Amino acid sequence: MPALAKSAKLIAAEKKLEELEAQISADRKRREAELVAALDQARRDAEAIRQAKLASIRPLPHTTPSTPIINPKPSPIQNLPNPTVPVPVALGPGSARAAKDLPESALLLLRELWANLGYEGHGFVEMQMEIARELERADFARFEREMLCNEVISCKTEINMLREERSQLLRRLDLNRENINQLMTTEERTYKTLIAEREASQVTMARFEQEAKEAIAARDVALGQAAMLQADLERAEKARIAAVLYAKGAEDRATTAACAAAAAAEVATRRATAPPTPALPIYWSVADDEALKTKLQERKLAVQEEKLLAEGKRLDEQLAKVKDEKEKLVSKFIFKNPNSRFTSLKDMKN
Repeated sequence: MPALAKSAKLIAAEKKLEELEAQISADRKRREAELVAALDQARRDAEAIRQAKLASIRPLPHTTPSTPIINPKPSPIQNLPNPTVPVPVALGPGSARAAKDLPESALLLLRELWANLGYEGHGFVEMQMEIARELERADFARFEREMLCNEVISCKTEINMLREERSQLLRRLDLNRENINQLMTTEERTYKTLIAEREASQVTMARFEQEAKEAIAARDVALGQAAMLQADLERAEKARIAAVLYAKGAEDRATTAACAAAAAAEVATRRATAPPTPALPIYWSVADDEALKTKLQERKLAVQEEKLLAEGKRLDEQLAKVKDEKEKLVSKFIFKNPNSRFTSLKDMKN
């Protein structure tokens, strides 16, 4: 029995499974590369922000002791607890907190606000110093850490999403493998069923071939018997014809003998009616001798005719018996082979 061959459907399913695995692997690598690129981009953005903060730092103008300090007017802003301005400032490694300053546009805006509130002169400088102190107390590194933590959290979320997607793809892969195994099992059962049906068909075909051979052998035997019966029939026909011809010849001879007997009877009658003849001689006359021979011949012919008639009757009975046997054989052969038809024994021979 040949090895189990893979069907085209099974090969296509395996190719599709390999393509799916390759696609999953490529997708995973692509997402990992995107994640690494996102982390690198986050680091670069943080570094750019830090560099921008370092570039925006300028030293604040210091006040001298000779500068008079003017107490500003009371304002609602002073009642607020430690007002702060969230301006990003970076710190140098291993050094004290650097001096901080605001951009020129921010200074102009603050100066206008301060003037609208009614403060003039050194009040603005005092306000600027207060803002500088608030900026010194502010912890901008914590904001950077929070930004990085948010980036890390988003990256972890994306990693978890990728893991979940990978788990789903693996489950789909397992399901596809299970389906492929079921298909392989079904294909194997189908193949075994087809092999069994093929073997059964081969056995049936072999049996039919054997029956056909037996039928052909029986037909050959029947043809031989029919040929023998045909020969017997021809011999019987020839014997019958010979017997008929012989009977006809015997009939002719009997007619001739009857004519001779009639002539002898006429001679005897004529002698009886004739006057008495003299005493018979010691020897037979030629006419009497011929009449006696004729009588003997007639008797022999009658006996032979009876024998020939009996022989002809026997031959007729034998011929009828042979014809019956021939009809039985022909009808039996036609019953076994209904598609065969013979018009004569010569066709049966052929």
